Amino acid sequence: MNPLKKSLFRVTGIVFCSALAACGGSNTPSTASTASTTPSASPTTLSASASTLVLSVNDIGTNAALTGTARTLTFTNTGSAAVVDFEVAVTPALPNDAQTSTTCGSTIAVGSSCTFTITPGATPTAGVGDASARPLVLAASGSNATAVNVAVSILGYGSVYQGGYVYSIDDTPAAAASAGGVVFEMTNATSSPAVWSAALTTTNASSTTNGQSNTTAIINVLGSTAASAAETCAQVTDGDVTSWYLPAIQELVGGTQSAFPTLGAVGLLTDTENAEFWSSTEDAANTIQEVDGVLVLSSPATATETDGYFKGSSLSLRCAHAF
Repeated sequence: MNPLKKSLFRVTGIVFCSALAACGGSNTPSTASTASTTPSASPTTLSASASTLVLSVNDIGTNAALTGTARTLTFTNTGSAAVVDFEVAVTPALPNDAQTSTTCGSTIAVGSSCTFTITPGATPTAGVGDASARPLVLAASGSNATAVNVAVSILGYGSVYQGGYVYSIDDTPAAAASAGGVVFEMTNATSSPAVWSAALTTTNASSTTNGQSNTTAIINVLGSTAASAAETCAQVTDGDVTSWYLPAIQELVGGTQSAFPTLGAVGLLTDTENAEFWSSTEDAANTIQEVDGVLVLSSPATATETDGYFKGSSLSLRCAHAF
């Protein structure tokens, strides 16, 4: 018998009998005979367009690069039944000045997708120098679908992320992707101070802006077993990241987003005062023997480029990596 007809039949029968006291039955229908059972939704699965979402703060007053681009996650029902009771929860909560919007309803049909957009404000999720900060957890779920988690970070200058201080942010990627950037080691590399290289030879590390390419060029010429500042950075694993490199000179000072002035301006790197630091950029006037470096006097915010450091000198070094 059709379940709907059966349910209607039972209800009709009870109403009919309850109207006839002479039938000998009770005028009060039993709970057991009137209850209907709502079948539970079939299990299904959700997917997210990314497992990590990085956003920049909106702070163009500090630097025009910090545009606070809104970024979007897409959730897709990849199972064989509709997702019901769909919801998104962020733990801990987003900063008060961040806004969210969504195209998602309470259900997602099989094979369908919807979006969830975060528009950051000026407040980062990781405060300046807060080494305990962790990404927020955005969980999307349904009553019949296990949650999919996305690690969400809104970053500003000095935020701690992947083992370093954020000093450069690229907010130009498409809205469906994460913002990029570069972080600087929070302390000097373990073998610092150290020589740039014991060997006096040109390594073609000529870029003033790309320390990653310089580091690769140096190691290619000197070898990965030779003692060098570049190899020291390549061996760093802070933040469980293995792509650290020796920064180019304009990544340290002189660029639009450079480590020393940017981080010095927010009160960090005070332990670098009265020190000299290697860059990965060979001095164009003498690539065989000399390298561009950084001189920090009373404040990292006013650090200056100093050319002509002899490669065999012993200088401090801090490494960087892009995210």
